[in-house]
Amino acid sequence: MVTSSAQLGLFYLSDDSGGRHLAMGKRKSSKPPPKKQRAKLDTTFSCPFCNSSKSVSISFDRDMGRATAKCSQCAQKYESRCTPLTDAVDVYHDWLDSCEEANK
Repeated sequence: MVTSSAQLGLFYLSDDSGGRHLAMGKRKSSKPPPKKQRAKLDTTFSCPFCNSSKSVSISFDRDMGRATAKCSQCAQKYESRCTPLTDAVDVYHDWLDSCEEANK
């Protein structure tokens, strides 16, 4: 199979002396793939006591290392320790775990 210089991506360069040199061409660079978007975590939750949806909000006091989950309907409150890596969903699930432990 014979391939031409155009198929190989080769082209000729001419210099001042009139001679031609064979050179390789550059490949076109493609765009990087788009970044995948992360799913957002919930910030309001349903109360384990009164079952009202989206009534529990989490507040952090990172200086004191304390997180508080509070229901706006029945005023139930839960406090736990937090670290800089603690997220609202972690505090809520700690509350659910402590409720299950208390019901045993």
